[in-house]
Amino acid sequence: MASSRKASAARGLDPNAADDPVACVDRTVADWLLTRSDAGGMSEEPAILIIAFSGGLDSSVLLDALVRQRARWSQDWVLYAVHVHHGLQPAADAWPDHCRAFAEARGVTCETLRVRVGALRRQRDGLEAAARAARYEAIAEYAQALGARAVLTAHHADDQLETLLIRLARGTGLDGLGGIADDQPWPQGGEHCRLWRPLLGLSRATLERCATALELRFVQDPSNTDQAMTRNAVRQQVIPALDMALPDWRSGFLRSRSLLDEANDRLQEQTRADLLQCQLTDRQHLNAVALADLTGARRRAVWRAWFDDLKLRMPPMRRLDAIDRSLAMSASGEALHEGWSFRRWRDMIVASPATSVNEDIDPPNDPGDVKLVWRGEPSLWIEGWGGSLIFDLATNCDRSSGFDPDWLLGQCLLVTAQRSAARLRIAPHARSRSLKGLYQSASIPPWVRPTLPLVFAGVELVYAAGLGMNCSVSQKVPGGLLLNWRPGKSGL
Repeated sequence: MASSRKASAARGLDPNAADDPVACVDRTVADWLLTRSDAGGMSEEPAILIIAFSGGLDSSVLLDALVRQRARWSQDWVLYAVHVHHGLQPAADAWPDHCRAFAEARGVTCETLRVRVGALRRQRDGLEAAARAARYEAIAEYAQALGARAVLTAHHADDQLETLLIRLARGTGLDGLGGIADDQPWPQGGEHCRLWRPLLGLSRATLERCATALELRFVQDPSNTDQAMTRNAVRQQVIPALDMALPDWRSGFLRSRSLLDEANDRLQEQTRADLLQCQLTDRQHLNAVALADLTGARRRAVWRAWFDDLKLRMPPMRRLDAIDRSLAMSASGEALHEGWSFRRWRDMIVASPATSVNEDIDPPNDPGDVKLVWRGEPSLWIEGWGGSLIFDLATNCDRSSGFDPDWLLGQCLLVTAQRSAARLRIAPHARSRSLKGLYQSASIPPWVRPTLPLVFAGVELVYAAGLGMNCSVSQKVPGGLLLNWRPGKSGL
């Protein structure tokens, strides 16, 4: 992704700006498709490409240019247009009809997707971010349904500059200053879907000249003049002022972005190596000791990389420092971020989806006791515990570690969270130990233990989830039946 960013930045703004604007746009789009076709970006079957079509200037120019390239590439791809109706202003009600007519006049199917922004607005930073999130979510679902190879948006060089200025003003890091990528994986749209922005090397002025030359009709969004929106204010006030004060700032800014990309690549390599060194059994566990040995800057980078792996948004710097102090630099602590709880236990930092959105992280509620009788089923779903008890009649297992199934058929089973003074022998020649000691030896944190059920047959503890069978019982009634616990519906 970074290399494609650099390629866009290296091209600069409109290297052929003095040319016919239509030829400039066509050459840019043709080169884009040729590069991706030669690089194996498309399969033997015609690839489905989706253009995010607002009906405005930028996407109208892109759609029109793609159609002009269709004669050359029709054997490689099929084009669809998708228009997202946010329902935020009365004028937008007429746009779906315009978009459909514009696309169909060029032989392209156009689908309108209606979204609701209100619910997302409470979770995002303002109306712009909420609308963008709703739009991309809807397009991603549509792309998955069609099995799209790529989704194309009409972002151009001015969008790139605006984004960089806004991010710089907000104090973003190196990754954020990389700007908008022109080609990147987009798993939201499908396993092999990509997000393409072929016009990033062209200015808005070139697109305007192209639309004028072709006499394209496009919609005008009234909200684009609302300077209460940050991007509009930057576009209409800040950029014109910079153009007047520093005529060459655009090309210089993009050259700086290319250098920042290189620096970010080096940082990312170091950060991934640090994260790999700190990760334990899976992506939800970090070695707190290894993390604490890093410098403050490298620890913060690891936190950011870990949050990214967990699909969580980055916290502000002050919040990130507080999380670092309470978990990496303290012997015990806990924090809540983006609906996930992070807890320090021994030398581990454990991440898990929080059971509550409150700042106080409460232990899980006791699901209660469940009585049941086994009648030979391979599994029993236990509603209160949200999982299944598995009965595995293994024929080749060590009979000293399993139960006699005929014995278990005659027992009343109790699934419970009550530990009391129960003890367990996890191996035939091991000594009986308390559950607390066994959980500690197995590195199962205290807050996880109440979610792991115990299974009693009468007064005998026969199985403890996370630990295993009780060999004290299997030695009395040996056989080939093994118990196991599977949380979630997968146990059915």
